[in-house]
Amino acid sequence: MLFNRGVGSGELIRHLREFRRKSRRPSRRRNSWCSLQRLSPADVLEDRLLLSGTSLADAISLEPLFVNMNGSTDPTVSQPAYAAVEGSTTPQTAAPIAEVEPNDSRATAQNLDGETFSLAFDANIGDSTTIPHLTIEGTGDGTFDYYSFTVENAGDSGTFDIDFGDTGGAGSFDSVLFLYDVNGNQLLRVDDSMIGDGGDGSTSAFDSLLRYTFDSAGTYVIGVGSLGSFDDGTGQIVGNPPPTGATYTLQVSLEGKTATSSSATVYSFDLQAGESATVVAEARSQAGAWERGSVDVELQDADGNTVASGDALHNYVASTTGTYFVVVSGDGADYRLVVARNADVDTEPNNDLLSSQQILSTEVDGGLWVLGNLSSSEFSGVVAEVESNDSPAGAQNLDDADWSLADDPNIDQSTSVPHVSVQGTGDGTFDYYSFTVSNAGDVGTFDIDFGGNTEGVGHIDTMIFLYDSNGNLLATSDDSMTSVGGGGSISGWDSFLQYTFAAPGTYVIAVGEYFSQDDGGQVVGNPPDAGDTYTLHVSIENHAVAAPSDWFQVEVGENQRLVIDTSSVAGSGLDAMVRVYDSAGNLVAVDDNSASDGANAHLSYDVPLGAGGIFYIEVVASTAAGAGTEGDYILSVRRENLGDGTTDDKNEDDPHDRYERRSDVADEHSNRQSGSVQAGPKKTSETLVAAADSSDDDDCFVHGHQDGDRVPQRGGRGNAIPEPAADRVFVNGLDFLLTSC
Repeated sequence: MLFNRGVGSGELIRHLREFRRKSRRPSRRRNSWCSLQRLSPADVLEDRLLLSGTSLADAISLEPLFVNMNGSTDPTVSQPAYAAVEGSTTPQTAAPIAEVEPNDSRATAQNLDGETFSLAFDANIGDSTTIPHLTIEGTGDGTFDYYSFTVENAGDSGTFDIDFGDTGGAGSFDSVLFLYDVNGNQLLRVDDSMIGDGGDGSTSAFDSLLRYTFDSAGTYVIGVGSLGSFDDGTGQIVGNPPPTGATYTLQVSLEGKTATSSSATVYSFDLQAGESATVVAEARSQAGAWERGSVDVELQDADGNTVASGDALHNYVASTTGTYFVVVSGDGADYRLVVARNADVDTEPNNDLLSSQQILSTEVDGGLWVLGNLSSSEFSGVVAEVESNDSPAGAQNLDDADWSLADDPNIDQSTSVPHVSVQGTGDGTFDYYSFTVSNAGDVGTFDIDFGGNTEGVGHIDTMIFLYDSNGNLLATSDDSMTSVGGGGSISGWDSFLQYTFAAPGTYVIAVGEYFSQDDGGQVVGNPPDAGDTYTLHVSIENHAVAAPSDWFQVEVGENQRLVIDTSSVAGSGLDAMVRVYDSAGNLVAVDDNSASDGANAHLSYDVPLGAGGIFYIEVVASTAAGAGTEGDYILSVRRENLGDGTTDDKNEDDPHDRYERRSDVADEHSNRQSGSVQAGPKKTSETLVAAADSSDDDDCFVHGHQDGDRVPQRGGRGNAIPEPAADRVFVNGLDFLLTSC
């Protein structure tokens, strides 16, 4: 039911607690504005994606994909509409580079900075589509081989992987890798590796792999030797070099390097002069989430001039009628693209009043339009460790975090089991985290990722300890196989623990470093050192997940009617509910299920005189639907003028003109058919009367004045009185005149 009511800011704050959980959480938010497989006709979309529009001349037309948001099919009138596609930016592949002699010392190292790094997929290179890489084809000549390169940023990681060194045939040798800084200090030496580590390419553990996280930017050198070689203490390799005739492939992957530009994909659509376009693009991150920032988008006119750019391009208004082009590029990323015509697109984060999104689009069909999505997967579930959490009593409460069902390749069953990921940092104390289990038999999974990293910066050999609320140790874990718990671990030193809880209640998971142990409910031994880093994934069956909400803002004038509707997108499971707040943050109107379909929202709120300004609209899943629903929705916002109450405003034919001027209250009373008791004393000042709206079958409206001044109360259906007992009532010192019901 729809209602209007005044709510103080205190109640607003209490209401927001459900949706603004933990301001300290990291700002990483998933964008979940559209489930594209539902937004576009599947057969048309599939056909369009078979094409490859790489220029304006062969652009892929989006016109067959546009869906009108108001259901209209009138081609002569501007309509709110959207089109959506998924695609992939294809990176330029880089050919392998040949070793160039002489490169047999650090001083004569072959420099790799001028070579082309790529993000093209390569099965022989781990994370090939996310970390820039190049491939060197090396040949032994009885000397050591050195290659120099620049690290762009402190904290960047590098991976150096020998493939096809020991093949068992001609040219085989047992490689050893050496990493040096610019001063010749040996940072790391690695001999051998696990087959399959770093991608395919190696059939023998004698092929070396070295990973390192760099403390600082600068020049570094990677050297290649063979078994029996070592550093002589002066920054040179001595011993056994790759023998003459030996061959190897050295894969070099460096974070922070600029990869070759990808080929662009071009889409076209039409705009009339004065129509608006909103373009939003997101790329799939390494963790599997859709996020902005990895795809470049340009909007071009018919002449190829860039008229707007950005991965979230809002409200471009066409100055001329014609065909416009969306150019999508990026570093080998899967992307999804939404183009809205005369409509806006919900873009995260807009999950509370403070981050509310201003609706920007050309007003068509009498209103503003937004394409939105509510999904529990829009929360990343990532939270930062908060000190001090160095005891069970001071454990950081993970129940306050935004638990998620977002897809994450580093977490098993991430889309079906609620999870949260803690970004932990050592400070010389143990780290404790508490959480709640809802049911006996629920299973919890605790998985450390990115802790053990081959002795690089931040390396930690973790141990984890699980306690009940009484401090009893339930389980502990030291090492694990890298294959369990999803991706993320490159070392067996990362801990993994799975436990089935015998009872609901509060539990604590603690993180220490090898060797630590339990001491009667406390962890003792070696805590994580200062500078150590790890990610702790906590997955608990049946844990509550964060409730998604979308907030928008729109300016509404005094004495205007704000009409808000939601409608469903085909295939969406969302049962939407709408709340409206005034500029002070007071909740003034709510609707759930008043639309004709019995599921969507329809809300009408009349802004009182003197109360115009910014109003906030919150879209949430209906609380009457039981378990939270989610999916795509269309939001329409209309602003209708009601007049200012003067004689000139009266329009007998306008059902929205609800004000009539009356100077004789007694005459007005004689015309009433309410069967009321005697009206109150007649006033000489004029009284505004809210005329009954014929569409409001059961509602009566009141409007008040005091000492001849109009003192409006909250209008709309919120002040409805089912059965009036009198025409004139007094409330809080105000004189009210009732209309017919």
